[in-house]
Amino acid sequence: MRINPLPLLVTVASLLTVSSNGQSVAIVDGAVWQEEYVLISGGLTEHHSYFELRTAGDTLMGGQHYVKVRQVGVDSVSTLGSSEPPVGFPIDRYIAAIRADEVALTWYVWFEGYPEELLLYDFDLSMGDVLAGTWGDCSAGSTVTNIDSILVAGAWHRRFFLSAPYRFIIEGVGGSSGLFGYLCQAFEEYGCLNTYAVPGDELIVDGCGSLSTGVNASRRASSDRPAYPNPTTAIVNFGPEAAYLPIIVLDRTGRIVGRLSLDANGSVDLSALSSGLYMVQCGSAVHRVMKY
Repeated sequence: MRINPLPLLVTVASLLTVSSNGQSVAIVDGAVWQEEYVLISGGLTEHHSYFELRTAGDTLMGGQHYVKVRQVGVDSVSTLGSSEPPVGFPIDRYIAAIRADEVALTWYVWFEGYPEELLLYDFDLSMGDVLAGTWGDCSAGSTVTNIDSILVAGAWHRRFFLSAPYRFIIEGVGGSSGLFGYLCQAFEEYGCLNTYAVPGDELIVDGCGSLSTGVNASRRASSDRPAYPNPTTAIVNFGPEAAYLPIIVLDRTGRIVGRLSLDANGSVDLSALSSGLYMVQCGSAVHRVMKY
């Protein structure tokens, strides 16, 4: 199933009801989903978008309470194999509204222009459960293989690990591949939830890579600075404090494609890699790098 070429994602206001089994899927007021998304159209054009989803006020539809979501970011469009630099287009639009059902432990989404709401997530899962066809048909049939919990802003959220090629979903947060469901990863489209932020706390979700973590931003190493330039055609810099550190390069499927070392300036040459999205693990930090 193909989703909108521009990524879809969300933020939402809190609901006060708590379900009868003690779990809660309320959307935290002020939460922000920071994501990126890649779509290759016809094997020729690539969209690489970085964006946030934020709340944009409450609304009633069909007698139900929803939180409107606005997407803000940049869509970078390039022609594969071309030496021309990518062209950036701003993203700033209303995209959808989310309804959290605290009793059924589900999230529903009503996209603009759709005649009705769609099931977005069912968080009432147990070991061995098979996911229904939530938004993004590629997730249908995936099995819950393990369950643990992650602490976010003083509350524990269950994390459901899924059978390959999918990674996990987090109760009340969304999927590792993005808030609006599971994408056909390793094919024409690929989504990543990089961080999930609430007032006073931030969860590093690492949705782009083979690593998963629940580290608060305040615990990250001071050398965890952005890689630049990004996108790049060859050289990527991590700063002099990272000089000579070993790095691991993974492709968008999580496969290791290189084990390298930074030079005296904290730089590395990625010119030997094919064009595409990579994850570069440098010490405890994981960077998303687009190579042209």
